Amino acid sequence: MESMLTDEIRKSVPVGSTVEIWGRVKRKLDLVDYGLVELDIGMKRVGAESPEAAPGSALVALPYRAGKAVPYPFVAPRDDPWSRTA
Repeated sequence: MESMLTDEIRKSVPVGSTVEIWGRVKRKLDLVDYGLVELDIGMKRVGAESPEAAPGSALVALPYRAGKAVPYPFVAPRDDPWSRTA
C-alpha cells in the first residue's frame, strides 16, 4: 500500500462556513490481529453546489472487540492486503 491517507484540496472553504465531513466504506478485510477498512472520504461546504472541497481515501486499522490493540505506531502493509485473499 502506498499511503494510508490521500486527499486533494480542490476548493477553499471560507472561514466560518459549515462543512460536511463524510466517509464511506469501500471495502474491508479481516486479518489475524485486526481488521483493515478502506474508506472514501471527503469534505464539502454545506449548501454549496460545487463539487467536493477535499475528496480522498484512507486505510484504517481497527481492533476486534475484546481483541488485542492495533500496534502503535501502525505500519501499513507494503503490498495490497486485498490481493492476498484472491
